[in-house]
Amino acid sequence: GLMVVRQNAGVLAWYLFPNPMPTLWGFSSDYPLSIDVDADERNDIAVWRPSDGKVYAIRSSDGAQISYAPIGNASHVPLAFVIGTIAPQEF
Repeated sequence: GLMVVRQNAGVLAWYLFPNPMPTLWGFSSDYPLSIDVDADERNDIAVWRPSDGKVYAIRSSDGAQISYAPIGNASHVPLAFVIGTIAPQEF
């Protein structure tokens, strides 16, 4: 379904259509990701945190909160962030 992410007072507010109430997940310094971490063919709420290099997610299949081992460093931009945006990012 449709998912929109907005910054809200230093955190990320995730709106999952048609639910009008946001899920607060991640900090404004995190990169929201457009990925399916649990292979259920639905994008999950997920962020990549440059400060520790980890991906943090909420699985859509069961609502479990998970994190993955560090990948990359603070100078990287995750591909799932670029793909999930409406307009291409400038390099």
